Amino acid sequence: MDTKENLLRPILLLWKRKKLILGLSFLITLIAAGLSLLKPNYYESSSIFYPASNDLAKPLPIGTQSIDMDYYGTGDDIDRILAIAKGSNLKEYLIETLDLYNHYNINPSSEKAKLAINLRFNRHFNTEKTKLGAIKMSVEDKDPQFAMQMVNTATSKLNEIAQEIIKSGQNTLLNSYTLAVNTKTTELKSLSDKISGLRKEYGIYNLESQSTTYSELLPEIESKLSIAKSKYSLKQQINAHPDTIKTYLSMVNNYQTQIDDLSAKMKKFNEGYLPILNAEEELEDFMKQYVLDKQRLSQLQSAYNSPFDAIHLVQAGEVPYLKSRPRRSLIVIGTAIASTLFLSMLVLIQDFVKSLGPLNLE
Repeated sequence: MDTKENLLRPILLLWKRKKLILGLSFLITLIAAGLSLLKPNYYESSSIFYPASNDLAKPLPIGTQSIDMDYYGTGDDIDRILAIAKGSNLKEYLIETLDLYNHYNINPSSEKAKLAINLRFNRHFNTEKTKLGAIKMSVEDKDPQFAMQMVNTATSKLNEIAQEIIKSGQNTLLNSYTLAVNTKTTELKSLSDKISGLRKEYGIYNLESQSTTYSELLPEIESKLSIAKSKYSLKQQINAHPDTIKTYLSMVNNYQTQIDDLSAKMKKFNEGYLPILNAEEELEDFMKQYVLDKQRLSQLQSAYNSPFDAIHLVQAGEVPYLKSRPRRSLIVIGTAIASTLFLSMLVLIQDFVKSLGPLNLE
C-alpha cells in the first residue's frame, strides 16, 4: 500500500497544484508572447546555382573536332565557390557597395566597428551546399527588397571573382606561351639565316632540282665531249683544213671546261648537301612546333578575351513575402511546455525537500 501511495503521490501533488502551475505557466507564456511581438520580422531571399566547369574557359585542343566536355563543376569547383563566398573579398565588396554600416546602424569610426559589422554580416549571410549538389546563398534582412538586392549582388560578384581567378590562371599561361612563341620566332630567324648562309656558301638553292640537274647534265656533256674528241681526232687523221681542226679543238676545250666547272660545282654541292639537308629537316620540325605554338597562343588569347560564366544560375533571389523568423508560434508553444515542466519540477523538488524533515546543520 505504501509503494502504491509513493507512486501516486507526485501525480496527486501535481494535480493538487495544477491551478498554480498552469496559472504561472500561462503568465510566463503570455510574457514570452508579448516579448516575441517586439522582435522584428526578418525575410530571407536565396539564390541557387551550380558551379561551372573550368573546361568552359579552356580552348579546344588543336586538331580536335569533338571532345567530352563537362559543363558542371566537380567537388573541387564547389569547394572553390564556397571558399570565395566565405572569403573577405566578397564580404568587403558587399559592405562597401551596399553601405552595410549605415544599413545596420553601426558607426564605422567606432573602435569595434569591424567586429560588429562582421558579426552582423555573418548572422544574416549564409552560403551552403544543398542535398542536390547545388549551392544556396541566402540573405536575411528586415527589408525584403534589400534582402533580394543583397543576395543578387552577392551572387553576381561571386561569379565575377570566380572568373577573375580563372582569368588570372589563363593570363599566366598566356604569358608563358607568348614568351615561348617570341623565343621561337628569334630561333626561327637564326635557323633561316643559317640555311641562307649555307646555300650561299655552297651555291645550293634547291637540293632536289640541283641534284637532278647535275646527275643529268654531266653525262650529257661528257657524251658531247667524247664525240667532239672523236671528230677532232678524225679531222687530224684526214688532214682536214686547219680552221676545221681548230673549230673541233675549240669544241673539245669548251666541253672540257664545262665538265671541269660542273665537277667543281658538284664537289661543292656534295660538301654542302648533308649540312643543308640536316638544317632544312631541323627547320621543318621546328616550323611544325612553331605553328602549333602560335595556334595554341591564338586559342588561349581567344579564350582569355571570351566571356564565360563561372556559375550556372538556377534561381535568382526574389522578394520574399513570408517572414523567415521569428517563428512566434514555436516560441509561445515552446515557452508554455518548458515553463509547465519547469514549474512541475519545482513543485516536486519542494515536496521532496519537505519530506526529508528539518536538516541538522551542526
